[in-house]
Amino acid sequence: QRAAKREPAGGAGRGGGGGRFTLDSQPIRSRHDTVSLTTRILEGTAPLASIAEAWDAIPQGRGIQADLYDTYTWASAWLATQPEETLERVRVVAAFEGEALCAVLPLFEAGRGAWESLAKGFRPRFRPVIANGAALDETCSALADAITRAGVSELSLPALPSRDPSSTALAEALQRNGYDVVRHPGPEECLAPI
Repeated sequence: QRAAKREPAGGAGRGGGGGRFTLDSQPIRSRHDTVSLTTRILEGTAPLASIAEAWDAIPQGRGIQADLYDTYTWASAWLATQPEETLERVRVVAAFEGEALCAVLPLFEAGRGAWESLAKGFRPRFRPVIANGAALDETCSALADAITRAGVSELSLPALPSRDPSSTALAEALQRNGYDVVRHPGPEECLAPI
């Protein structure tokens, strides 16, 4: 289990004013290549259809570092069983390289400034869904930056697989953004590719 808390600079709040938000990150430069990433926070379930096919394609390229819980298909099936008030609080952080979806972090707004993994308690593992070949550190930094700019002061991500490099990269990116990251032993990876 991973939990992170951040003390906001200059007081609590969401940053950037109240209300609904969709955020774009600044371009991020890699140490080796030029990588230009943008992030968007998709609110609710309606915008998810626009990335469904690309989201489902990402886990297939990650072998044992992914499983069915990382797919849009699984998330949408679980969401179909949830009440409307749950659907309105879905927050999916999506990272794009150009027009191509390269990462998804499906989250849920549990309360003001407190987000958690989507379907917390209903899945054995949770991890950032990052495309094979994406610049891991830069992508996780972009995801963490979007979460920070959204004013999230507490983030709960239990069941991050301890041997998945994306788990470590995301935890480190959150730490760089000022979150106190508490790591607990996590579950093992999926044992067979999807």
